[in-house]
Amino acid sequence: MRFLANLTKEFKLGWRSHLFTLTLLLALFYFAVITFVIPEDAPFSLELVLLAEMDIPAIGETLYDIEETSEGSITLVSHRAELEEVMGKNPGTVGVIVGGHPTDPQIEIVFQGHESEQTRRLVSLVLLSQFHRDYAESEELSVVSIGDDVDRPVISTSESLLPIFLLSEAVMMGMMFIFALAFAENAQKTVSAFAVTPGRLWEYLGSKVLFLTLLGIIFTLILTPLIAGLKANYSYLILVVAVGSFLSASIALIFASFYRSMSEGFVTMMALFLIFFLPAISYFFVTFRPWYIRIIPTYSILFALKEAVFPGSTQIGIIDLVLPAALGTIAFIIAVQVYSFRVSKV
Repeated sequence: MRFLANLTKEFKLGWRSHLFTLTLLLALFYFAVITFVIPEDAPFSLELVLLAEMDIPAIGETLYDIEETSEGSITLVSHRAELEEVMGKNPGTVGVIVGGHPTDPQIEIVFQGHESEQTRRLVSLVLLSQFHRDYAESEELSVVSIGDDVDRPVISTSESLLPIFLLSEAVMMGMMFIFALAFAENAQKTVSAFAVTPGRLWEYLGSKVLFLTLLGIIFTLILTPLIAGLKANYSYLILVVAVGSFLSASIALIFASFYRSMSEGFVTMMALFLIFFLPAISYFFVTFRPWYIRIIPTYSILFALKEAVFPGSTQIGIIDLVLPAALGTIAFIIAVQVYSFRVSKV
């Protein structure tokens, strides 16, 4: 009952602080951005660094076709050291070394090292099919689209930003609000005052985390239907947002407890936000998925959001939410212990 009373108080404070109005306006703002500002479709871009170790007449025509079909860019280099230097400056590039005999060119594809195996195979197939057209079009090669017998969603460029906005607002909104609320309550010593009441500290902190999680779900249920309509898996989407918001808010509770004002904790708050938002790089640049981004909990959250909004677009399932949920639970327990320790020292 005390927990429900605390939760009711949070809703009343949120209403008086116009948080629900702000949530609605943010959702409508992002809807306008996706609908009217972001172009519906953007071309696929493939950035190549090419080293031709011998003069092959067909290369000119091949390069033209690659640039036309992918609308990418090709940088010509004269030796391997230059190729490695250019690729080192741009982690989104792929190197191609053409050697061998003019009638039988040998193609060597140089990757950065952080690409997934699926990405390597896809890029290899695209390049080899361009450089070896006679072979690619022969009867010996069977070209099959994996998704031919699967109902996969067609996602426009503008729609693809929806999971990003859900991550930044619905999931990580709680992190920002937790810091703001913690700073205000630390200055007013609200937690210390609550500690002398019959209520338990976990009820007090838990009501805040749950309120912000529900606020994120409300944002999600306003924005998602406007963009994705009824095709989204809303039950799974609510679960993903709940897990992600609980995780980010619980972690924010730990760090916010050590600061008394926004000026003191601003750098930490922004650092946490940027770290949690790093998986967005892999979302936009599918060839860039190094281990240090994949271990960030919001990596699975982001791609789970994409799967929930556009069912069938990824292979992320409920099992992938177990680790973020466990980490969120551990973070909340630590936060309660940290606040209890700090209150006992007052």
